[in-house]
Amino acid sequence: MFTLRLFTFKTILLCSLIQLCLYAGPTQRHLESNPIEHIIETLEPGCEKKIETLLQISQKETDDTFFGYHGMTQKNRLFQDVLRAVFEEVFQITLPENYYFLRIPGEQKWNWSNGKDSFLNQYGTMQMPAAYQELIIKNLLALIENNQGVSLKIGDFSDDEMVTIWNYFQSHIDYSVKTDWNKKAKKYFSPEEYPLEEPIFNEHLTELGEVIEQKIAALYPNVDLESFHDWFEAKLADDYKVSTLFFLKEINFNDNKILSEIDQFFTPFDDTTEPQQSMLVALNVPLFGNYLVSGCFTPQIVLENESVLGGDKHLQKILENFFTKIGLDPTLASSVWEEGQTMLQDAGNNQGCLLQFYDESTLLGEKPYSFVDKNIFLSFKHGLPVQDLIPSEYIQGLYSFENKSRDLEMRMVMNNQTTLNPFSAMRMNRYDGSTPEERENIILKMKQLLKDGIQDEVKLQQYRDVLFSLWNISIPLSCR
Repeated sequence: MFTLRLFTFKTILLCSLIQLCLYAGPTQRHLESNPIEHIIETLEPGCEKKIETLLQISQKETDDTFFGYHGMTQKNRLFQDVLRAVFEEVFQITLPENYYFLRIPGEQKWNWSNGKDSFLNQYGTMQMPAAYQELIIKNLLALIENNQGVSLKIGDFSDDEMVTIWNYFQSHIDYSVKTDWNKKAKKYFSPEEYPLEEPIFNEHLTELGEVIEQKIAALYPNVDLESFHDWFEAKLADDYKVSTLFFLKEINFNDNKILSEIDQFFTPFDDTTEPQQSMLVALNVPLFGNYLVSGCFTPQIVLENESVLGGDKHLQKILENFFTKIGLDPTLASSVWEEGQTMLQDAGNNQGCLLQFYDESTLLGEKPYSFVDKNIFLSFKHGLPVQDLIPSEYIQGLYSFENKSRDLEMRMVMNNQTTLNPFSAMRMNRYDGSTPEERENIILKMKQLLKDGIQDEVKLQQYRDVLFSLWNISIPLSCR
């Protein structure tokens, strides 16, 4: 019975593909390599009709402005609706119909002066704290003592020698941050004739060995240096295939927190933890991309209305803090939030939402996809950057898939001047399962609740001035 039902839906979906005459954009290109019937087989029974709706949405992909999809829960949708109601009712700022806030604008942590490049530079050039440098070197020396019986202390080395020792580890960090994720992704994707790089030898390895051996010779004249040299070289032979954390993980520590923090330092790009989790928004270019990868399949969020990382758990609290910051009665945040949820429940809306993104840079006199290339980077899972591939070229299909079970993703950097600016080149279609009347009624109800909610005009004006400065727009008379 299930097989017959599935066959019927497959037939409907395949026919609809022909009838829709889809533009050969990212989703259709993806379906050519990943047939829709294979995707359906990975879903829970009963999702087939909804997939047909998603196919109709993908018909709206354009060849010069469309760039990606983001799935979110209804809680995130209500969060956006509350912000719209506040901006239009309290600030008297009319927002474009096809723009939605992905975060609350105006926070200092969203100020990236040069878009995604500033973000990648900050996290890609982090300096290891001196205390952690010392800890890593201590454990290298502990490793030597445990294996060779030679006891060396940090105090045995001069400042210059310590710098020489650390250069070896810094080289590992630089390589990991700048190259390793690119290499990993190239196993799956590459444009034609894309060169796969060979591992780069750590040029500081020889210097590291010399400093250690010279110190041993000075402190322990009877040690067999040739034997130590052979052990040391063998230990570090496959230079870049050995994680820098190797020295930490071979030794047991009492303070797991420090070990965890060092571990995070060596994976500087990770949007599963703060602060990067809130700084980045994950996007798939083809709608059905990564359908075999749990947590990376956009329609899964839409179909199940569940956040992958629990990112919608604290939205009500975030709104309460926001209301306090801008001089609104914070209890109103709970009122509009609860009223919105009630209206969604009354409408029987229990599915998630889909955002379909467009870059309208050409309307601002810029080259196509200028906004995308400035604010978005290609990534592997968890936001690991693939910095030498260009997002706009990936969107346009210039990079071929080498592994059919995995697709590159994109990460949009939250930025007050661009991605959090309703007057920028970014536009979105939101599909939330509601009728136009239901959407309008939710906003109207929220605006009614917000009337007369201002408690501090000074805070309100200060926040408004900050935003208008960030967005580089004039303050309308109605807002003065």
